[in-house]
Amino acid sequence: MLFRSRFDITGDLIEASFAGRDEFRAEGRSELTRLFSLAHLSDFASTYLALLKGIDPTPVKRIEMLKTKLAEMSEGRA
Repeated sequence: MLFRSRFDITGDLIEASFAGRDEFRAEGRSELTRLFSLAHLSDFASTYLALLKGIDPTPVKRIEMLKTKLAEMSEGRA
């Protein structure tokens, strides 16, 4: 019940600051399947919004930074 109250209050605050809100529910039988369904939806939404704003969604600076750091760590271990 507390989670639902926090969810409702957060939604109301977001709706008051923006043009509205939509709620999405995870789909699937297992927790992993539900997690991936929301990840897929959020990836699609962020890509679509970037394209609507005329932004190339393919370069993601933080992911590139992560890849660079991981490569540096791998080189240091070799």
